[in-house]
Amino acid sequence: MHGGDIHVAADFRLREGSASGRLISDKSAKIIVLHEQDWSGIVTYCGVGRAPSIDTAMLLADWLKHDDGTTFTFAEVVQRLEDVGSSWLRRFAPGYRHAFVAAAILSKGPYIALISNYRELSGKQTSQLPRLRSEIRRVASSTILVTGQERALGREDRNVLLALAKSGTDAHVLRRRMAAAIERASLHPAAGSTISRSCLAYSLLRHGSAEGSLHGDVTGKFNPPVLIRGQDPIAPHVAQFGPNAQLIHTHHATNTSEEAPKEQCDKGVASSEPGSELYQLSELEGLGGGHAEAVACSESGLTIGTSTRTPGGQIRAVSWIGTEPVELPIANNLQLGQRVLIKMELLSAP
Repeated sequence: MHGGDIHVAADFRLREGSASGRLISDKSAKIIVLHEQDWSGIVTYCGVGRAPSIDTAMLLADWLKHDDGTTFTFAEVVQRLEDVGSSWLRRFAPGYRHAFVAAAILSKGPYIALISNYRELSGKQTSQLPRLRSEIRRVASSTILVTGQERALGREDRNVLLALAKSGTDAHVLRRRMAAAIERASLHPAAGSTISRSCLAYSLLRHGSAEGSLHGDVTGKFNPPVLIRGQDPIAPHVAQFGPNAQLIHTHHATNTSEEAPKEQCDKGVASSEPGSELYQLSELEGLGGGHAEAVACSESGLTIGTSTRTPGGQIRAVSWIGTEPVELPIANNLQLGQRVLIKMELLSAP
């Protein structure tokens, strides 16, 4: 955390019982992203990754869902994690150590919360408690919090990440460095084969926008949960992308974030040698005579974006396979072009 921004990265590995237990999964996303009416946050965790047979991230999505028109405050989310999480552990994983980490950007700045039965925000480990206990504090200076296999993350990586955060390094660079640190940690003897080399990294930025990125390879279906005002607007429609679709929430923007000052860049076109071009330009048809805009394209050739049926008409979510548009029945839920615009990147859909 630095300057109002929050950066989180988590690996995907689950093992049964202990480090020597059976490998269960290398694609369990240990991050859930929350976008409420007036704040955005992230919840990640270590300890129990699946109990009884559902990944903890999916359980979190159920615990934190609510009707559109209502809202959770950050304090309410933390309290719910403490109460529901304690009951869940007591019933399905008694005796296990567990910690949720929640972070959010609120009106007064970034906040962090630890909900754990064995650890404090100071880093001190305590004797295991019979239930989860929560702490919340405002982050006043650059901070790094490591949970899980802490000894596997080297001091040099910690120092580099902290220095990059203090210097205001671009979020893309920070996420790549966090991913590289996780990959190195996965090879450390202290990890005991409990950390995957791949990870998901996410940034919440102070002006209200957010960015996510997948680092490394994941095989098969992979759809990390995202809740926007208590609902997952994509989940009901994932099936139309195929049984092995991988959908990553890569960008989030609001009216507030779009009004924030933008960094300027050189718009000059670099020269290239004939035959070195890697892209082919195609004109995408819209739904009618109005607006059409592509916002994400996968290597499999599927494009996602927005379009209108008439000039100035309602903005609708669209996918293109080739150049032919297909309307997606999710525009009203996403409120595209009005309050919230999210970008889902389709990594693969065989």
